[in-house]
Amino acid sequence: MKKIKIGDTYIEFIKRQNQKTIRLTLNKNNQIVLSAPYFCSEKKAIDFATQHQDWIKKHTIDKQEKTFNYRWFMLIKYKLLWEYPSKA
Repeated sequence: MKKIKIGDTYIEFIKRQNQKTIRLTLNKNNQIVLSAPYFCSEKKAIDFATQHQDWIKKHTIDKQEKTFNYRWFMLIKYKLLWEYPSKA
């Protein structure tokens, strides 16, 4: 996998032999993946991702909103609403 920068976000770029279209997806780790057919040029795939920057921005914002700071207390998961600032 290769990481490329589109706008101000980094996305993973994959070429696959059994794929026929260029697509943007979210993987299990909520990372954006640009996958393209093996015969497709990297420039054409990057142009596709550049055209869909609004989709990329929307899903990176959604990803940031979904990642909360959680703490466990007596086997129950609680969402942390506020945290003491670090002394660094």
